[in-house]
Amino acid sequence: MKLNVKTHFLFLLHCALKVLICSAVGLVLLILVYLIPTQKTDDNVRKSAQEFFDYSAFNWLIGENTDSLILDNYTDSWILLESAYDTRSDENSVWQNAVAVKNSTINEFIHSKNAILLNHYLKNTPFDGTETYPRYWHGYLIFTKPLFFFIHYRDFRIINAVVQFLLFAVLLFLLIKKRLFFFILPYIVSCLLLKPVELFLSMQFSACYYVCTISCIVLLLFGEKITVKQLCSLFLYTGIALAYFDFLTYPLVTVGIPAVMYFSITKAQNLKTCLSHLMGIFVCWGFGYGFMWFLKWLWASVILRQNIFFDAYDSIMYRTVHESYSRWETVKMNFDNFFNNSFITTLFVVLIVAELFLAIFTFIRSKKNTENIISVILPFAILFVLPFLWYVVLTNHSYLHSWFTYRSLMVSSFALSCLLAKLTLHFNS
Repeated sequence: MKLNVKTHFLFLLHCALKVLICSAVGLVLLILVYLIPTQKTDDNVRKSAQEFFDYSAFNWLIGENTDSLILDNYTDSWILLESAYDTRSDENSVWQNAVAVKNSTINEFIHSKNAILLNHYLKNTPFDGTETYPRYWHGYLIFTKPLFFFIHYRDFRIINAVVQFLLFAVLLFLLIKKRLFFFILPYIVSCLLLKPVELFLSMQFSACYYVCTISCIVLLLFGEKITVKQLCSLFLYTGIALAYFDFLTYPLVTVGIPAVMYFSITKAQNLKTCLSHLMGIFVCWGFGYGFMWFLKWLWASVILRQNIFFDAYDSIMYRTVHESYSRWETVKMNFDNFFNNSFITTLFVVLIVAELFLAIFTFIRSKKNTENIISVILPFAILFVLPFLWYVVLTNHSYLHSWFTYRSLMVSSFALSCLLAKLTLHFNS
């Protein structure tokens, strides 16, 4: 028992060291991109502003009164303003700017980044203030600052779409190469439920997709040969990357989808092993995600000489309250947004029904002892309910932002369809 406790302690210490190193590397990268001159970036952001002209802060894509089919031009405007922020006349050091993450504002439109972008760059309204946002890492700046030095927003959207499609194609290729044919259609349908066009067109929605898909690709490259140590490291770095790049959009996808993929590609194990692996996944991802975020607050507090932890605590308390709406309303809002496309919803239902009948038919024909059936079902069942637990805990955030937090339900849809596929294979083996 003592050895076990000591082993776990050393493991967590090793993980903490990895996160600490990653946070230092992440900070250095932000400092380096803040050394890039912003004159050309400012010109390209001016060209980018035209993309937002005549559009609301949350740009409607298709449909009428459909809250989930929108682009987050508000946050993308924020990212552009951060990328173009001119530090030449700023009294702070490059270290301070890298952790404070400032953007120029117009006080008249202080609550609308979209309006600030339009009024300054298209109507030549001068900036009259600055705003800081030190609570997040804003790691996307290590890409957007260099990119917008050379290109503007429309070019970025094209590049974003091409890269996302290529990653999707690579993942499908690996599923085919590994002969995991039963899991191809579930993955495609679940991705369609994410509404990929919105992911192509919004920087805000892209980070989770990249982290999730790259993690799945790495997992498939290792395949069944992946060791427990490698599995834990993968999810630790997944959590770290998520905290660094994401704006708290649909983070559960980055742990849920790779976890479903892992239990789909591995052979049936005993219940104790399955649960220990699932617990290891959750602990490593959560530790990487939480500790990386904590270290940003620590770095920012030390460098800016102010207590960022108070701001973080207030935000956490605010995001977990449910005010005048119930937790059930929060779940329903996200569920409705996830299944608001009748064609894709019908496709998903047909897939589930077909897989269910196939699993039942295979079970009836099978003469195999099914004592370990619980060890097959339980990991998928736990992953299925994960998004609902998230909505119950983060009620405020999940209700107010249900037009993008609904994407966490991809974990549930993928877990259910993969479970039925896994059962079919299990009964047929």
